[in-house]
Amino acid sequence: MMDQLKSLNKSKPSRSSDTVFIVLSYNGCEDTAACLDSLYACREGNTDVIVIDNNSTPPVDSILRTRFNDIELITLSSNLGWAGGNNVGIKLALERGYKWICLLNNDTVFPEGQVQSWVNILNTLPPALVHPSIYYWDDPEIAQLREGFDSTGRKLDDVEEWNKYMLMKYAYGACLAVHREIFEKVGLFDERLFLQLEETDFYRRACRKGYVSVCAPFVKMFHKESKAFGGKTTPGKTYYTLRNSLLLIEKNKGSIKEKLALLKGFYWAISNTVLKDENSSKVKGIGDLVKWICSDSPYAIASRYGIFHYFTRGFGRMPIDLSNRISRVASQLGAPVLEP
Repeated sequence: MMDQLKSLNKSKPSRSSDTVFIVLSYNGCEDTAACLDSLYACREGNTDVIVIDNNSTPPVDSILRTRFNDIELITLSSNLGWAGGNNVGIKLALERGYKWICLLNNDTVFPEGQVQSWVNILNTLPPALVHPSIYYWDDPEIAQLREGFDSTGRKLDDVEEWNKYMLMKYAYGACLAVHREIFEKVGLFDERLFLQLEETDFYRRACRKGYVSVCAPFVKMFHKESKAFGGKTTPGKTYYTLRNSLLLIEKNKGSIKEKLALLKGFYWAISNTVLKDENSSKVKGIGDLVKWICSDSPYAIASRYGIFHYFTRGFGRMPIDLSNRISRVASQLGAPVLEP
């Protein structure tokens, strides 16, 4: 990990506020710039921003430094994924003494006035996992994260009107604010996961320590969902979801009911993959499913290698040769692919 910090600017001040935004960037330079524009345009006072770039291709550091003169940009020498890239920023934030660490995907945008509202709200809350309401960028009237939750009616110490917040049964990494105490007691993200379900694993670990996850429905932001993946459903996303689902089942120390729920989630992930694959229309039963997994569909290739790599302990980033193979097959069929 220390090799990744060679580009860290030691001359930066320790901190100028209690909140820091960590923007994780991988390719998508224009998306990163739009995210930073929204942060810099909306913030009032001193809210610190650190950009972690996961070795984008082509490099984005010169472009971002030219556009944002005072940017603090850490360019990693290799892609550490969502978990590893954020961990670099989190370690730095903890060293500097920030109270709240807000993780942002680079494809998110705050509307005018919402950044300061978000920071003000965080400063009133006890340690928790906190999210704003998130709306789709391409369909701004539709909520990605807000609808479907009931008010908890629950009050926590030193928090007035806690029932205005909606209790969540998971965490969502597109915009996730975490109090430093939680990282200190729970630890950082599991870098074996690389992409997909990292925040789910972290949420469960935090819950076991007594922390809650909530949504503040009165703060709003927009999300250009899954831009780094190339879409909401891709073979690459399938690979990480299936492999990591199995690891989460292994890591779970809860009840039989919880383990069964995880197994159900894994089955749902496979079933959902089959439904998304145009080549799977003939899958009607277990036998057909086995034939599909053994087929040359890019989704099937991703599924079987995701499962295989779990059992062979092949964690972290998807092997480049496998990514290239899936890319070749997917390009022939016109399917979206995760960038290697």
